[in-house]
Amino acid sequence: MRKIFKKNIKSFEQFSNYSTSDVQFKTGLFKLSFFYSINDPRKKYVIACLMGVILSIITTLLVEVTGLYSSGLTAFFQGVSRAIYVALSKNEVVDKYWLNVIYNLMFWGFYLLINLFLFKRYFSRMNRQCIYISAIFICTMQLCGFLWSFIPGLHSIMLFGDTSTVNEALKEYNVQSVLYSPNWYPTVLENGQYDWNNLISSSEVQDPNVLSNVNSLNICRGFLLILYASIYAVPSSYINSALFIMGGSSGGTELTSLYLSEAKNKDLSIFLKTLQATTMFAGVFVGTYLSGIIINPEKYYGWQYLFNANFVGSFVWVFLNSLLVGKFFPSRKLVRVEIFTSDLTNILANLKKYKYTHPTTIVNSIGGFLANKNNILITVMQLTEIPNFVHIVRLTDKNSLISVTNIDDCDGRVGLQKVGIKSKKDNK
Repeated sequence: MRKIFKKNIKSFEQFSNYSTSDVQFKTGLFKLSFFYSINDPRKKYVIACLMGVILSIITTLLVEVTGLYSSGLTAFFQGVSRAIYVALSKNEVVDKYWLNVIYNLMFWGFYLLINLFLFKRYFSRMNRQCIYISAIFICTMQLCGFLWSFIPGLHSIMLFGDTSTVNEALKEYNVQSVLYSPNWYPTVLENGQYDWNNLISSSEVQDPNVLSNVNSLNICRGFLLILYASIYAVPSSYINSALFIMGGSSGGTELTSLYLSEAKNKDLSIFLKTLQATTMFAGVFVGTYLSGIIINPEKYYGWQYLFNANFVGSFVWVFLNSLLVGKFFPSRKLVRVEIFTSDLTNILANLKKYKYTHPTTIVNSIGGFLANKNNILITVMQLTEIPNFVHIVRLTDKNSLISVTNIDDCDGRVGLQKVGIKSKKDNK
């Protein structure tokens, strides 16, 4: 027993000879922390403009070219643009060049016009900076997207593979409808080419290679559409979240979702999923299903032309976008914050100066080793408010320890910061 005791003492003495150093810990409490630190409105406007340019390029290559549908109200007006294009093309109202000009003008212009109406509607309800950031982003994105659409050969660029419809008769009218299980197949000409203007049912197909080739192409292109949608969800959700953090939005359903989230004190992603899914369905119905009926009402009316791969891929985007926005911008997530400091008086003075209104509790404590008196400030706030809160604390005490713990549930009232809705001060 004595030998074991001496051995433990020796081990402890060896351990006590290790040196110590003051190490700063900083865990990732929130994503996109850079955008929380931007306070100058002019910087926000410049960043919103740059984001509009970037997302216009990404949307052109991953949405307009591939046949997917973009976010929210954009999807609906994309569907309307495609249906009008089909109607004009089928009736040969204008020549091909001007038809493409009209289509691009509608594809990018309709969304801009509806947002001008939304800005007017929300101008008296939301703070001006939110409206300005949103307006700069939307105008830049839609105008740049319109210009990119006139680049020769742009619409033939497929980054990861061809996602155009297998049906050449639909492709002629710019209808993107990739079907997993088509109910009509082409006849085969003497030279072996497929004739998509003369369709037959699957039971009438005599060459089994026709069934195999068409079905294989559909499955492959359907998979690529889902791949495009998944890739598009990452930059679009990143930019949408950054705009939310800066106090703006990307307009349309995103602007409405931001307003409803703060007015009803609900999580932002709930409204995003609901509104985007609804408008997405309307866009696919008009842009793909109705367009097919305009071309050939006797053939293109089945459920396949509504619940097609473009439809599935677009809803994959809706799900991933709302999921990632919830991660990047947890609008209604509450946390418990503890500050271990020796300069509590000045910290409280600074918090009052910056109109901090959340409930706070002060706990007097004594250090375990040196028995020095210390103070612990405990408060509850939104996770998105932490960057500003930490900045205020660090103005007074750069060495204080700040601990943050997630709150899964709570019952009570907390004053929450409203990013988009006008305050009483704004209304004066």
